[in-house]
Amino acid sequence: RWNICIANRNFKNRSLEEWLHSSTKNNLFFKNNWVADPFIFEDENDKYIIYEKYVYSESKGSIFSRKIIDEEGKLEFGKEFKILSNQNHLSYPYTFKRNNLNFFIPENSKNGGNLYLINKKVINGIATFSAEKIRKLFDGYAIDPSLVRQDDLDYLFVSGLNNKFSDVLYVFISSDIISQPIKMHCCSP
Repeated sequence: RWNICIANRNFKNRSLEEWLHSSTKNNLFFKNNWVADPFIFEDENDKYIIYEKYVYSESKGSIFSRKIIDEEGKLEFGKEFKILSNQNHLSYPYTFKRNNLNFFIPENSKNGGNLYLINKKVINGIATFSAEKIRKLFDGYAIDPSLVRQDDLDYLFVSGLNNKFSDVLYVFISSDIISQPIKMHCCSP
């Protein structure tokens, strides 16, 4: 099973045994499910972790998030909330910021590559987030979509487009993945 743990710099030289027995407040461990593929996003002055949570009873992953609480250098996770779920397996919520807004592109099984905006909602003083689908980027399996912006161009790297177990890396390009067309790079397989 996969697990996620956060730590401050004082924890970086600890042994695996010390990590395994660290406080449950900074360790996401579930008896019947597991978590993986963590990314960080910021909202105002707060940091949040966004990740896949695989639920065995559903036989698929969904995207969840928690606030990272820093109490005088001691890091803990806040309350969990679901950001996105659909009929397919979701994982690897690659997160990025553009124009002061947070976006993510999750791995979405056979449902292709989709771009989502992370929307904030505050209820009783507590921030939660939800996903708003901005657009479909491409069809096919999208394994570990990862975005790089270089020289005013967006490069989206994805494996598995035609075969969900492919070890071939594909590259898409766009002048702005948020609003402009995306196309296969000329040197992509």
